[in-house]
Amino acid sequence: IPEPRVMNAIVEDLVQRHPTLWRGAGHVQHQGPASVPTGHARLDAQLPGGGWPPGCITELMVRALGTGEWRLLAPALQRLAQSGRHILLLAPPHIPHAPALAALGLPTEQFLVVRARHAADRLWALEQSLRSNRFGALIAWLDATTQPEALRRFQLAARNAQGPVF
Repeated sequence: IPEPRVMNAIVEDLVQRHPTLWRGAGHVQHQGPASVPTGHARLDAQLPGGGWPPGCITELMVRALGTGEWRLLAPALQRLAQSGRHILLLAPPHIPHAPALAALGLPTEQFLVVRARHAADRLWALEQSLRSNRFGALIAWLDATTQPEALRRFQLAARNAQGPVF
């Protein structure tokens, strides 16, 4: 994780190059459940609420699958799973490798995997999962072609989530 000075420069560059990005710093009024610490102190210092926020969707943008997203999320997922909360994986591109999860300290018995082959089924399952709010954390893999209207519907459905949604 880059130093705060470098992170701020990266964020500023992204905001300048992508006018559709919205920067919520200074506008976030966190209410409800506490954020889940990321397990990375420098990242927690940069995030509103000091960790992964519940009640909204956090988009993880990776260059390619398997390039560090599990290591990034592992400390928070470990904390949630060890407290008895389920980690819901919705339409992962590959079935997670149980020994690799265990090596990251993640108790595999707390993971639930929902498989959906068709885009419409993934979108339906995501919305129903968000509305159920029966998870410690939810990680969903969506197509890059998911419409903004659907993403907005998911954001509204995630408002009452007690855990982080990725």
